[in-house]
Amino acid sequence: MYRDAGVGIVLTLLGGLLLWQSGKIPTPPFVPIGPAFYPRIILGVFVLLTLALVASGLVRGPSVRTWNFADRRYRVIILTFVVFGLYALSLPWLGFPLSTFLFTVVVQWVLGRWGWQSLPGVLAVGAGTAYGTYLVFEVYLKLLLPRGTLF
Repeated sequence: MYRDAGVGIVLTLLGGLLLWQSGKIPTPPFVPIGPAFYPRIILGVFVLLTLALVASGLVRGPSVRTWNFADRRYRVIILTFVVFGLYALSLPWLGFPLSTFLFTVVVQWVLGRWGWQSLPGVLAVGAGTAYGTYLVFEVYLKLLLPRGTLF
């Protein structure tokens, strides 16, 4: 079996399991759209995209590219996952706004926005992302975001 098709099958099964489990989320009787609505849409799109990955993996055939950590693309992917993990771990201590700002700045650096010329733009995107998501979720949607114990 080809690598893309194999990964697609595993992800399709995982998405299908999560989609099935989302049906068990209790729905209040007087709510027209229950809490499972949005996750089911996201998981449905996820399953469709993973099925497309299976199909493209079967049509395209085996990949001749081997995994090599020295290849910059793989390093960027792995570093992005590491930064995201650190972001998730920093939320309880630093709080949502500061953690999101730092996460956005570091991810831009990992993805290749280096140098002093790009620093103002990187900081502006980090601040805008942190403040914008704070406004949407905390102010508009009235969701409580992590406050942080250090600050």
